[in-house]
Amino acid sequence: MRSQSGFTVIEIITALVALVVLAAAAIPLWNNSQLRQRRDDAVDALLALQAAQDRHFAINARYADEAKTFEESPFGLGVERASPGAHYELTVQRAADQLSYVAIATVARGKDDARADTRCHEFRLDEHGRRWSLDAAGKDSTADCWNRL
Repeated sequence: MRSQSGFTVIEIITALVALVVLAAAAIPLWNNSQLRQRRDDAVDALLALQAAQDRHFAINARYADEAKTFEESPFGLGVERASPGAHYELTVQRAADQLSYVAIATVARGKDDARADTRCHEFRLDEHGRRWSLDAAGKDSTADCWNRL
């Protein structure tokens, strides 16, 4: 008698089922990781903008407006209009008295992967360090979005 080597159909099916189960568990974890990284991208950009605004205020006794915030002159902050990963676009709303501002990071248009995050559509940070977020419908989502895990 000769023994045959190889896999039976049952063994192959069992291995495939195990791979499907592992993939079903791994894919959502990977997607959540990507989502956290994109949110961290917005938070990091806003914190950098806040630090630049604080430096500007210490020197000029007023905050920079949006035009000066993003220009590359000695009088501007030299901060990019997009977050480092380009998932969010930055804007600044400065009060008329130039003593307050709100920095805003909004999901970048045309960025398919970032647009999927409807829960944290917009991050906001003011001159006092107050943080809040809005979802795509304009509702408060601060607790979900500013939580840095």
